[in-house]
This record gives sequence, structure tokens and C-alpha cells, in this order.
Amino acid sequence: MFKDEVSLEMRNRTLKVLSSIEGLEVVFPDETLTRNGLIRDDDDDDDDDDDDDAEKTIELFKHAKVEGLIIGAMNFGDEISDVSVASAFPKCPKLVFAVKEEPVVTGGERRDSFCGTLSIASGLYRRKLPFLFVGVCLPA
Repeated sequence: MFKDEVSLEMRNRTLKVLSSIEGLEVVFPDETLTRNGLIRDDDDDDDDDDDDDAEKTIELFKHAKVEGLIIGAMNFGDEISDVSVASAFPKCPKLVFAVKEEPVVTGGERRDSFCGTLSIASGLYRRKLPFLFVGVCLPA
């Protein structure tokens, strides 16, 4: 299950680090494209806006002509959306990671990002989409 506040804070930290890498152009959904700029397929609020986050993200990435994907589970993760996006770019290299638990930052709530990353990796593997798993880490 998504934990918006924890996920959003980690998303922003990750984007800050990625944006500081010289020569790397970071393309990502913002808060106007998906709820909080996160990619998900759950619908916990009777509003259909997040039903097609993967499709919106695929269109964004196609328009930007992305050359690679970085898939980070900010919490448990959403393997359905993540694998849908990755499947739309079969020839792009894919880097997958899970964010590390930070009990002090999360107030003791577990992210369960590693568990979600297992589901993401399994989905990529079953679809024969090669990827590099870089581990469980913090963005910095």
C-alpha cells in the first residue's frame, strides 16, 4: 500500500540527487501528471485520476525519448505500473533499487520497499526485460 507522505519525501530526495548528476537529464512525472508525481495503479479515493498513471508516464517518456529507466520503490512499490512502463521500453536499460528503511524519518512506519522491489524484479524477469538491481539504499 502506498504511503503518500513517506513516498513523496523519498521521491523528492531521489530526484534532487539524480538532478545533480552532470550530463544526466532526468524526466519524471510531476504532480500535475500523477498524484504527487508518483506512479501507481491503486485507487483509494473513488477518483479515476490514478487509473492510468502508467499510460501517462509512458506517453511522457516517449515524448521525451528517454534512453533508460530508473525504477525506485519508494515504499512497497507498484509492480503493475512499474512493469507496464518498463514493458513499453524493452530496449532501454533499466536500473532498479529499493529505498532503505529509516525508522526515525518515517516515525517507525515500515516502507517495505525491498518486498515491493522483489515483485517489480519478478515482473521484469517474467517478461524477459533485463535490469540491474543496485540494492537497498538511500538516494545520497
